[in-house]
Amino acid sequence: MGMSYKKAWNMINNLNSQWNEPMVITQSCGEGGGGSSLTKAALELITHHTAMRKRLSPFLAMEKEKLIHLYNVFYKMIKWIYLLSLYFTRYNDKLKNLLR
Repeated sequence: MGMSYKKAWNMINNLNSQWNEPMVITQSCGEGGGGSSLTKAALELITHHTAMRKRLSPFLAMEKEKLIHLYNVFYKMIKWIYLLSLYFTRYNDKLKNLLR
């Protein structure tokens, strides 16, 4: 996972402290040398999260396309404003030179 043992345990402890019941149960020693497992509440949370992502994916994809479109429109507007400002700056300088 590319993460230190300490960081992983800090994340697990942080997760457990944010809920009314633990999401991960640890067992030290024993036949297999100990370990950890997800609780029923954690499995339900994962199931709920997966279902929610599945429901929201089409909506988020549409919103992403809208944002891309708005970005492209905005970018074109800024480009035109910039080009117009260059044009009027040059035109304004020519007028100033004529009026001198």
